Amino acid sequence: MVGGGFALIAAAWSGLAELFAAMGVLGFGVGGLSAAMPGVILAVTPRSETSSAMSFNYVVRSVGYSLGSDIGGLVLAAATALATSPTTTAPTPPRRWSASAPRRSRR
Repeated sequence: MVGGGFALIAAAWSGLAELFAAMGVLGFGVGGLSAAMPGVILAVTPRSETSSAMSFNYVVRSVGYSLGSDIGGLVLAAATALATSPTTTAPTPPRRWSASAPRRSRR
């Protein structure tokens, strides 16, 4: 199902609805794989190593989610940067409160 989701994403560049459908298929595939993995690990791991194997699975899954989010953001940022024109004026920095407040005279 994950492979089918990736194939649909590769073919779904024509419209937003097709891309959402492909992401749904991919989400169900990843969710099903994540739900089934602990059972598979428990079935093939010796009882004394179960905790280590489950911890390793959790770490690998967390790193994968983090990298997936980072790469997705990178791809979106690159696509956005290519689709928009650069600005010609630099934004002005915000003024500090103390610099913008009127000075009071001391008597």
